[in-house]
Amino acid sequence: MNFMKNSLFQRNLEQEREEEMPEEGGVLAVWGSPSSGKTVVSVKLAEHLAKKKRNVILILADMVTPPLPYLCAPSDIEQDRSLGSILAASHVTENLIKKNCMFYRKNDYLSMVGMLKGENVFTYPPYEKEQAAELLQLAAQIARQAKVRGKDEQFAVVFAAMGITFEESNFFVESFKETGAIDRTVLFVNLANDPVVERLITPKVALTAAEYLAFEQNMHILVILTDMTSFAEAMREVSSSKGEIPSRKGFPGYLYSELATIYERAGIVQGVNGSVTQLPILTMPNDDITHPIPDLTGYITEGQIVLDRPLHGQSIYPPINILPSLSRLMKDGIGEGFTREDHQDLANQLFSAYAKVGDARNLASVIGEDELSPLDKKYLEFGIDFEQHYIGQGVNENRTMEETLDLGWKLLGKLPKRRTRPC
Repeated sequence: MNFMKNSLFQRNLEQEREEEMPEEGGVLAVWGSPSSGKTVVSVKLAEHLAKKKRNVILILADMVTPPLPYLCAPSDIEQDRSLGSILAASHVTENLIKKNCMFYRKNDYLSMVGMLKGENVFTYPPYEKEQAAELLQLAAQIARQAKVRGKDEQFAVVFAAMGITFEESNFFVESFKETGAIDRTVLFVNLANDPVVERLITPKVALTAAEYLAFEQNMHILVILTDMTSFAEAMREVSSSKGEIPSRKGFPGYLYSELATIYERAGIVQGVNGSVTQLPILTMPNDDITHPIPDLTGYITEGQIVLDRPLHGQSIYPPINILPSLSRLMKDGIGEGFTREDHQDLANQLFSAYAKVGDARNLASVIGEDELSPLDKKYLEFGIDFEQHYIGQGVNENRTMEETLDLGWKLLGKLPKRRTRPC
């Protein structure tokens, strides 16, 4: 009998040969978008290889929120070693890295290397660095200039920032101090290097404070939440670490419920003079408005203000695109007794005129601006003035409602009264 041809014998022989073969080294790289579960996959993979008695060294290169403190035993953390201490040096050497990195041996086969503390050296900005700074600047301006029409109304701002850098946090504080808005502002700040769990509770704690001021102290409260994208990504990271089945884009299936429990805490209580108004700020990954975060947010909230990248490229601040922006409560909060009796008519006229600006620009891109009709050329001029003077406002400009309405009628006056095109 030829034992070598026996399948069972052959498999066993091959297994023995494989075990006798020396282990060969290799590198497995795990990468992905922020909060996509890179750390969880890497740790599970390393532990699996270690159980197979393979020598594994796991290099944790997350420089925003180093995961090593959550993986190693507290008794093994001897000092506060950080990435910033390395990058702050003029010359980065091997000895410098060895001095500031933590080497943690979990068992006989698995070792880990990484930082114990992140110093916000790298972040994941919603857009480019310049655009991210402008978004934060806009949030700070809203908090500084927010007010309630009426002299006897008590008003305050609850500002909750999630996943921001220390530099950005300092910008908010100094900005509020310079204008005196700090006296009526409650700040809740979660830094990028803070634990992820704190990012999840920040908006809920902020809303609890807002509800106390509104319904116990009879104050009108504006709650600014920036940025809800950081909150949702923190949810995805925690959900992934617990091994939950992901839904759209890797987010947990209860993302809608979590967002709804936050957004629906805005409103009033019968018999109480105070109110809570929310202004959640979020960024659209890849400018995709159908992404789960902006999609669910727009579905739950009562309106949206959309920032436009082309307007930003034209140095228009704030770069608000009014066509996709909307308010489901506007009709019940404007007009005589609220703002001014002509508010609704003006809004309709401006929206219609600006929509025709888009049509004229599309036509000009095909046939050329010189071939446009005189009416279409008027719309092009109106579009430029509308974007630069009506939408565009200075950082320190603080127009009243009446000034804005008057400016709108002034711009509409540049258009002919009869907007008919020849057949």
